[in-house]
Amino acid sequence: MGTKPKENLIYGSTALKHWLPNIKREPKDLDILSPVKIDGADCSFADEFNYVLMNNKDDKFVDLDLLYTVKLSHLCYDLKNNSWNKHKYDVMYMQQQGASNVHMNFYNQLRNLWKHKHGSKDHIKLNKVADDFFNN
Repeated sequence: MGTKPKENLIYGSTALKHWLPNIKREPKDLDILSPVKIDGADCSFADEFNYVLMNNKDDKFVDLDLLYTVKLSHLCYDLKNNSWNKHKYDVMYMQQQGASNVHMNFYNQLRNLWKHKHGSKDHIKLNKVADDFFNN
């Protein structure tokens, strides 16, 4: 008999505030990991998040290490909503509080998801002379 997946888990800044109540940033919305719409919440879901539903230990909030993995996966993108600084701050604060467990399979699934959603990221090529590197 398998483990029943969790449903409608709270994630994002509200979950972060739950696990790390001394974080200075206050949640501005309620993010829920759900395949169905819930009034008053920002709901989102992709197949990749089945990993969270199957591996999360808490019944209400996305576990801190899974939340840390999601936040890390966002750092590759500086989106039009200017969320990069928020994610950077969150990751640094989480690390200061001891977060270090990255679910690598889940992280790689998320990176692939963001690649399809936000576009591929060209990697910086470091094997250039200084003028070419800084003027490219």
